[in-house]
Amino acid sequence: MLTGIGTLLVLLLLSAGGATAWAAPAEHGAEEPRTGQGGARTSAGGILDDQSGVEASLRPSLAPPDARGATFHEFFGHSGDPYSIALRDAEACALPRGVQGPSSAGSRGVRLSITQQDPAGRPSVPVPADVFYASATDLVVTFSSTDFFGEVTAVVECLAPEGAWEIAAEVSYSVLATDFPPIGVFFSAEEFDPVVSDGQVLLRLWTQDNMMTGESAPTLDEVSAEIDGEPVEITGSPGDVRIAMPDDAEPGLHLLSLIRDAPYPAWVVVPVVNGFAAAVEPAPLPGTGADGVPRLDELSTDPRTIAIAVAVAAAAGGAAWLLIGFPSDVFNKSLEGNRGRIGSWWQRLGRLVRGPGRQGRGKARFSLSSGAAFLTFCLISAGFPVLLGWEPPPEGTPLLDFLGLVVAVLVTTLVYSCAAEVADHRWSGVEGRFDVAPFALIVVAVCSLTSYLAQFDPGYFYGLVGGFVAVSQRGAAVGDAPATGANRIRAYEGRATLLAAVCVLGTSVLAYLMWNSVAALVDDAGSNSFGALLLEKSLLAIFLVGIQTVVFGLLPMRFLDGYRLWSWRRTSWAAVYLPATLVFVYLLLMHPDEAAGKTVPDSLLATAVLFGAFGALSLTVWGFFVWRVHRETSAPQPPDSLPAAPTAAVPVCGGDRTTALTALATAMARAAARGTPGSRPGDPPGRTGEPAGDDRPARRLPPEPPDAAPTAVPGDTDG
Repeated sequence: MLTGIGTLLVLLLLSAGGATAWAAPAEHGAEEPRTGQGGARTSAGGILDDQSGVEASLRPSLAPPDARGATFHEFFGHSGDPYSIALRDAEACALPRGVQGPSSAGSRGVRLSITQQDPAGRPSVPVPADVFYASATDLVVTFSSTDFFGEVTAVVECLAPEGAWEIAAEVSYSVLATDFPPIGVFFSAEEFDPVVSDGQVLLRLWTQDNMMTGESAPTLDEVSAEIDGEPVEITGSPGDVRIAMPDDAEPGLHLLSLIRDAPYPAWVVVPVVNGFAAAVEPAPLPGTGADGVPRLDELSTDPRTIAIAVAVAAAAGGAAWLLIGFPSDVFNKSLEGNRGRIGSWWQRLGRLVRGPGRQGRGKARFSLSSGAAFLTFCLISAGFPVLLGWEPPPEGTPLLDFLGLVVAVLVTTLVYSCAAEVADHRWSGVEGRFDVAPFALIVVAVCSLTSYLAQFDPGYFYGLVGGFVAVSQRGAAVGDAPATGANRIRAYEGRATLLAAVCVLGTSVLAYLMWNSVAALVDDAGSNSFGALLLEKSLLAIFLVGIQTVVFGLLPMRFLDGYRLWSWRRTSWAAVYLPATLVFVYLLLMHPDEAAGKTVPDSLLATAVLFGAFGALSLTVWGFFVWRVHRETSAPQPPDSLPAAPTAAVPVCGGDRTTALTALATAMARAAARGTPGSRPGDPPGRTGEPAGDDRPARRLPPEPPDAAPTAVPGDTDG
């Protein structure tokens, strides 16, 4: 009789104020986001204990295992009272794509604060917490008991990409003023690791005798286990409990229940993390959504991202002006002083590319042979990146990638070269001849290899593989003295390059806007039409190739057209280069997924390495020619072929530039061309004496005499 009365009293007490197995989902408060500094301590394990109520209607097997929101779990044990908050679908704490947990380098910070609900209005106190991510939006936050007692509120906040703290969960619970657990609580899980290890959950049971009923502490034989309501095997001893996860258990957040049915139902519920459940993304249609380029609705408009993009674009322009200016002078002057050597090498390459029958200067603007060579170059240029980044179907779309790049190279080259030809023909009255640029294949190969090794997405690409060529006729059209004519030609060529760069930049932006519209239509219609997918891929490729061609093609290197604009007027160079760099940085390097929570995205650092590699390349070229000249001049030579005395170098970036860097670059270039400013030992007389200046001597020099051999110069193009 007394035992029955005692049991009835226990049931009444627990139903009135005891702990319950499931807390109501946390209300996402409407408070303003809090600002401040902080983050989460990550941990590989933790101590989790939980105690639940006794009503049979609340058995965890009957509760929905996929309940959303935040649930609070209270634990009891000898070492204190730890707590756990499980958050499901917490978008405020969502990890960026590819991240599997908070870290000091990125993703989202998570912090916890406790507030005691009393009339005194005690301020909230930050509490150290361990964070376990089960998926991009599911996580478990664990913390230990605090000095608070009575009614308290725990608030979980996550750091948004904009830098503000957003409330993800807010739960209230009661803390007893005594160190003893509530009446009726006589078993729990102690030293529990929420992360599944080798397919098992490891824990230790904490038990105590029932003082009111006189029952002994429960044994392991009296306890059963369930995962999300499904029975699982439990083995071991109370001090070493092992629970096997089902073989078909999905990665992510699960609920483990330890149940004792007699003499009345009681259980422990603990969140369990069975590995990280990466988000399952829908398979994109071929040619869509996998190119690393954000659409208009995905662009970040927060001031921080825009400010970083503007600062990086300005820094890139300043680096080209100050830092690249010196290496480019070394590079350009080294090429200038060894023009005879390079010309002979280029003639050999030209004979291989064009064939022995095309060494003369044809008069036709377009020819069948030049068109065939141009198409061949387009195919080779498009094939480099596709082959290096080969990804077979169905994951990849190599055929669409290849055809899209072919279209992009055709469009970019024709827009640029035709715009430059129109401007050049206007001032000279001389029609150019369309021809391929062999050096472009080298630039394309370097960009493709760099993108492959550095895993750039999208990759870097250079799209100018041809242009219009006119030799001495345009130089003769000026009719001025050599010095005056050279200045006028420099201005004409600079304007032509500026017009061509603006046209390509405008075409790229227009292609990006059209790509957004076409991609949206393809997605909405779910079209698998090859024509629609090719149009979408081609528009995206035109944008990528065009914007990168302007950014890389306007670098002030002697074999690039950026040298023409740089040597004419650097303010005009900056007027087109800085906007192009801003578009390049904002659309390609500041992707929202990569920039979220990061001070400097990794792609920006990789791009900075490329600028440093440019300086190293310039010094390498200089060192190569120093070694080559030293080897040639040290060999015995006939008296009539000995090198002449050194002559003064002519400035190539403006005669008024007298800075120390230019003087150093000139001295280094003289060392690279010691004794042979315009020729190399053994050159025929018709190849010597070419003046320093632009790499297109045909526009600077009067017509070559009939008995002089034609001079082949690398990069001799108008576009």
